[in-house]
Amino acid sequence: MIWVRRKPHPPGEVKTDFDIAIVGSGFGGSLLAMIARRLGRSVVLIERGHHPRFAIGESSTPLANLLLEQLALRYALPEMASLAKWGTWQKTHPKIACGLKRGFTFYHHVAGQPWTETANHANELLVAASPRDEIADTHWYRPDFDHFLARQAQQLGVEFLDETSLSSAHFS
Repeated sequence: MIWVRRKPHPPGEVKTDFDIAIVGSGFGGSLLAMIARRLGRSVVLIERGHHPRFAIGESSTPLANLLLEQLALRYALPEMASLAKWGTWQKTHPKIACGLKRGFTFYHHVAGQPWTETANHANELLVAASPRDEIADTHWYRPDFDHFLARQAQQLGVEFLDETSLSSAHFS
């Protein structure tokens, strides 16, 4: 049992117990909260900020897309499955900003030293993404994406506390 005390929203002190408390309502926290709800747990999702909030962007990869689709199927989260590919994302959620991804590059560098290009590009790896829009990867505009996920978690019954600072945790 996890007890949460929240001040000042709503006025006064409110205590509620939850099976699971998740700190942070970004992609990982919101997805985990949705899965826990589907497993029948009571969940509180605690966010220091508020949505939409600034977050550095991310992009999907073919393996991440496959994993997201599998999680969506396993835990009955159809809204998540539609976000696994650029084409289905655009058909089902065109207002959630994202970009079409055509590839990405990895750079190897040595800690404490500036990165330097080599003549044979041995410290670079260019990975091409799908040329087919309907199954292509996406660049996520995190303010929109995270906001959507937090709302989805709430629709599944997750208690969402934003603008909440966690000062301590007590478990029983």
